[in-house]
Amino acid sequence: MYDLDEILIQSVKVRASDIHLTTGRPPSYRIDGVLAPIEGERLIPQMLEDILMPLMDVRHREELQNNGQTDFAYAISGVGRFRVNVFKQRGTLASVMRSLPFNIPEPEDLGIPAEVVEMTTRKRGLILVTGPTGSGKSTTLASLIHVINRNYPYHIITFRRLRNAKSRINTAFFCC
Repeated sequence: MYDLDEILIQSVKVRASDIHLTTGRPPSYRIDGVLAPIEGERLIPQMLEDILMPLMDVRHREELQNNGQTDFAYAISGVGRFRVNVFKQRGTLASVMRSLPFNIPEPEDLGIPAEVVEMTTRKRGLILVTGPTGSGKSTTLASLIHVINRNYPYHIITFRRLRNAKSRINTAFFCC
């Protein structure tokens, strides 16, 4: 039997963006866009129920039953938070969990060009960050907003709630 917290702790250590749990395969990590199964036995339907059902409160269990899927957050103290999607797939449960580390990465660590970081010094303007699912939009925004928050007393308006990042408010005022 797998211990979910251990799977998630290890996912943070190996810098996995996502953790996939599905019947017939061992848990898998998405690292740099590539799915890599961990060493271990294949998950069976009962294992998935034993792992996933205790994570959900009554409301999320009902949503899963009625809609075939549900989303919620799960956290491990001192490790990170995870955005969890549990869904029904071919009559059994499956899940994808997105790792949301506590630390917001610096733009340089993400490879954000200096010209883009320089845009955080501007007092006015509109910056759009676009891309496909999993391409790093939220992480990029969190990093840039963290730079603004750390350095300037600006009023920041976002059109997307940045659930993935928790930044201590230093000098900026946020509105979502």
